[in-house]
Amino acid sequence: MVAIVAALAILGGGALVVLDDDGGGEVGIGPDDGVRHRLELPQLSGRFNLMQTHSEEVNQDAARAMGLRTEGGAAGLYRDTALEDEGDAGDYLLSFRGRWGEVQDPERAAALWLGLIAEDLEEADLVGAGPSSFTDEDVAVECQLARDVEPNADAASAPDRTLCVWADYSTMGSTYFLVNPDHPDVEPLSPAVAAALTKRFREDALREINGGA
Repeated sequence: MVAIVAALAILGGGALVVLDDDGGGEVGIGPDDGVRHRLELPQLSGRFNLMQTHSEEVNQDAARAMGLRTEGGAAGLYRDTALEDEGDAGDYLLSFRGRWGEVQDPERAAALWLGLIAEDLEEADLVGAGPSSFTDEDVAVECQLARDVEPNADAASAPDRTLCVWADYSTMGSTYFLVNPDHPDVEPLSPAVAAALTKRFREDALREINGGA
C-alpha cells in the first residue's frame, strides 16, 4: 500500500458502477460567464474517499504556457472504498491534482496539460493514437488509457490506469485512476467512465468565488 501511495504522489460497500457514454468530443465549451471558482478537496466523491492530502506546487512556466494565471492549488489521494475498511484499498485508487485562477482557453489548456503530464510520467506510457475528448458546454475534458512500463513489467502489458484532465475558465484538474495491484483481475476504467467520474469530482470540488456577470 505504501508503494502505491508513493507512486501516485509522484504524479502529483458494493461494486463501483458508472454508466458509460460516448463522450462529448464534438461539443465545444461554452462562452465565459464570468463565474469564478476555487477548488476544495471533497471528503467523498461518489465512492472515492479522501485518504491523504498533498501540497500542489505549480510550475509557473508550464502554467503560463497553458494560459493559466494561478491563484492556488490542491492535491489528494483517494480510494474507492470506505475509510473504515482498513484492510483493502478497493479496486481503484485516484490521484488528483488541481489549480485555480484564470484560464484563457480551456480546451487548449486541457490538451497541453495532458501532454505535459504524459511527458513527466516515469512509470507509465499512454496507450492509443491519442486522447478521447469529453468536452461539454461547461468544461473541457480529455482522457487516455496508460500502462505500466516499470523495468520488470511485461512489454505487452495491458492498460492498468486511466488519466483525465479538465479545464474551465477558472479551474484545471487531473485525475489519475489506477487499478489496485492487489486486484489484478480488475479492468481499468474506460476513458468514458473516467471522464464521467472526473466531471463528478469537479462538481464536488468547485467552490464559487463570485457570481459572475
